[in-house]
Amino acid sequence: MAETFTDPEAHAGTCYKAAGWEPVGKTVGSERHRCDFFAFHDHPKRLWLKPLAPNAKEKLCAPELSARQLPALTVGAAARCALNADLRSSLKDALRQLPDPRRAQRKRYPLAPTLTVVALDLNALADVLTRWLQAQAGRLPVSLALDGKTIRDHLGCIVSLVEHEDGAPVALIAAPNKGHELPAAQKLLRSEAVNLLDCVVTADTLHCQKETAQIITQEKGGDYVLGVKDNQPTVRQNAQKKLAGATPLLPGPSPTAVAAKPAP
Repeated sequence: MAETFTDPEAHAGTCYKAAGWEPVGKTVGSERHRCDFFAFHDHPKRLWLKPLAPNAKEKLCAPELSARQLPALTVGAAARCALNADLRSSLKDALRQLPDPRRAQRKRYPLAPTLTVVALDLNALADVLTRWLQAQAGRLPVSLALDGKTIRDHLGCIVSLVEHEDGAPVALIAAPNKGHELPAAQKLLRSEAVNLLDCVVTADTLHCQKETAQIITQEKGGDYVLGVKDNQPTVRQNAQKKLAGATPLLPGPSPTAVAAKPAP
């Protein structure tokens, strides 16, 4: 049996129907976000099936594979999560570490479940989440992006370190607004819970600051790739001079290692 998907918002799937494919329904509207986790996007796809052999349905529903099909079975294919039992601590247990500011008579509901609705202390919450995310990962990925996002209606700003591959957060911190992104980012990078050893941190031109570079390289043992604008002429000229002719595809000193030295 072969399967494929079409987007009903863009295509009717007429060519599949003409080729003998059968529509069997819609997906639930989710996509894989991280290992063992799915995120809903509310855009279900139409699923099409086409039998490639006689009695395909009966063969697929059989309790055991035939001798001819058995070699195709992959042992352990369902074991996706690489975290061991010690690393799979509960997020609820992590949230229990937050201080509860409520009076005794107001503690009708446990604090940890309540935090799914309302956040009490953003900095404390961000610190607990960062430590929990680090514990699950065991160690940060090699390449991380540093960026701040403003919550709608100017309710605040969240500065995050996220994986380059899928955008999953590995550390975060709250800031009052977008104007406080830089000091919040430097505080996040300095956090003892964030390990940047042998990591490459990328960030936009806002973070092209000597202090940020020193935190990443001299304090945390990582490297960085930072954008430079023309309004920083000295840094721009030094970067062009240091990186002239350099390419990450050639052996020898890496350009990021050169760029990781703050300009005087």
